[in-house]
Amino acid sequence: MFASSEKKRGRVEDPTFKFLVPLQIAAEREIARSLIGDPKFGWGFGFKEFARPAIIAEAISALKVMGPIFFLAFSMFGFVLQLGSLVTEKELKLRQAMTMMGVFDTAYWLSWLTWEGLLTFVSSLFLVLFGMMFRFAFFLKNSFFVVFLLFLLFQFNMIGLAFVLSSFISKSSSATTVGFLVFLIGFITQIVSATGFPYSNAYPASRRAIWSLFPPNTFSAGLKLLLDATSTPASSGISWSERAVCEGGMSTCDIIYQWQVGTFLFWFVLAIYFDNIIPNASGVRKPIFYFLTPGYWTGKGGNKVEGIVSS
Repeated sequence: MFASSEKKRGRVEDPTFKFLVPLQIAAEREIARSLIGDPKFGWGFGFKEFARPAIIAEAISALKVMGPIFFLAFSMFGFVLQLGSLVTEKELKLRQAMTMMGVFDTAYWLSWLTWEGLLTFVSSLFLVLFGMMFRFAFFLKNSFFVVFLLFLLFQFNMIGLAFVLSSFISKSSSATTVGFLVFLIGFITQIVSATGFPYSNAYPASRRAIWSLFPPNTFSAGLKLLLDATSTPASSGISWSERAVCEGGMSTCDIIYQWQVGTFLFWFVLAIYFDNIIPNASGVRKPIFYFLTPGYWTGKGGNKVEGIVSS
């Protein structure tokens, strides 16, 4: 006879002790009464489960299963909006209008960084505060600053990536599609990063560097560290002083932060370069090696452009 445990109302019910053993005792009692001819013959029997170590099943947290997907979608919402705004601004030639009015490129980039940085700070702060308000162990046991910094730096990474992608998109109608495509790729790579690839000593540093260029990958690695640190009721989470503690050859939160800062600078510098060498809405661009000319750094003749103005 094959039997398996069944969970009812939060309790595991063993069919062997619930049905099989009581049925066997009742059958033996009636057989004994029939053999001795006494229908009132008492039949006492005691039994208990064989002694063995307790089996502690790991509880599967809903936050551990669905949390990374939700956090990724929430953090990339601002990325999609920013990408659409950047492309719309370029499509309507607002950037060229500001340049004609005397607005420097430095002011343009700083204004975008300041505004998006403020939105990123507020959204990251509210996400962590709401997580603590709903009493999720992920937010309560891990240090507030450790969790907050992970979300903040990831969204800053997406700001840099949005700047880069906006240089290649000419229609605002395509921006939302590209944003969703980036989210879809991030969702797929998040599944791979959940296995620990490639943020452990078992993988070469070159593979880790290439993988980390895509911001959702480092974000997923950081989420895995924080989720694993609160996976059981006995887990204490990661404190600010323990953010650099390495366990099992895996990367630490400190290393994840370094990757996030490094990739943000990489994408932001690349965005400035592409913004200058890719023709704008008027078909004007700078030479490919414009940054090698002394005039670019001194401000004397470094703003020469190539191309013709399109109607």
